[in-house]
Amino acid sequence: MNIKKLVIQFLLGASIVSFIPVLSFAEEGDSGINSGSHGLHLRGATGTGNIFWGYVNNANDSGDLGTGKGSTLNLAAMYNFTYIGFEFNYLYGDINDLEWTEEENGDKTKYKSTGSGYYNVLDYKLGSKLFTTAGDMGYTFIYMGKRYWNTKRAQDTVEIDGNKTNSDNTIKAKGDGWIYGIRDFSTIGADNSMAFVLQSGFFYGKAPVTKLSMNGDSQSLTEDGSFCFGGELGAGVASQDKGFSIIGGFRGEMTMTTFKNSVDAAVENDDSVFGFGNFMYFVEFGMMF
Repeated sequence: MNIKKLVIQFLLGASIVSFIPVLSFAEEGDSGINSGSHGLHLRGATGTGNIFWGYVNNANDSGDLGTGKGSTLNLAAMYNFTYIGFEFNYLYGDINDLEWTEEENGDKTKYKSTGSGYYNVLDYKLGSKLFTTAGDMGYTFIYMGKRYWNTKRAQDTVEIDGNKTNSDNTIKAKGDGWIYGIRDFSTIGADNSMAFVLQSGFFYGKAPVTKLSMNGDSQSLTEDGSFCFGGELGAGVASQDKGFSIIGGFRGEMTMTTFKNSVDAAVENDDSVFGFGNFMYFVEFGMMF
């Protein structure tokens, strides 16, 4: 992962949440986390694992998305006033070497590709922060949100069934849509003390491709369907008197769009697919006020 780029992305995320004023989150007479009308939960995570990315064009039979190793940076900030919560979430992931298989008329072809790229995902969520208790960091957030994403990958070489050649192929794509989900942050332990934490969540929705280009040339494609979904499960510890938590676990997500091509109307099921996603093991640090 490019460290310089990560620092820039982190500063970007920090600047976005800086508009939230410095508040006294505990009202007079109350004590501890989740005891006042205002709340703020900041989270930052880094992960490593597998990424999925690819454009399967004019696939008469079937084709896989490319898979490879990658890493992610995830930044989130949720502000709530009583039961109303607003959360901003930013995900950055890198894309490196990929492998995939395509099948046509029963013949399978294996591909290997070297290159580099990235994807960015921005979520703005509005929902309800529920099941809170003064002095306890636990809560449940049920939300709907607007999602924006963009991605780019430049291919340097491609190997087809063992035959390797140089390649100068760059694919860019972007899209947007809506997501709906739930995230639960549960604590087991005494209020205002150390506690064991379980964090889980799931979302689904649609965020189809709005623009796709290869080497600068836009692709004329008609959307046939789209979906996105994801989930997470983690565990850790929290110091509830200080509002600090550290969690480890795994999370993943996938965004897909299918198209009906107009290139050859005589070919049935001449579909194209673009998609990307990841499955990551992560470590997350959080601070609640």
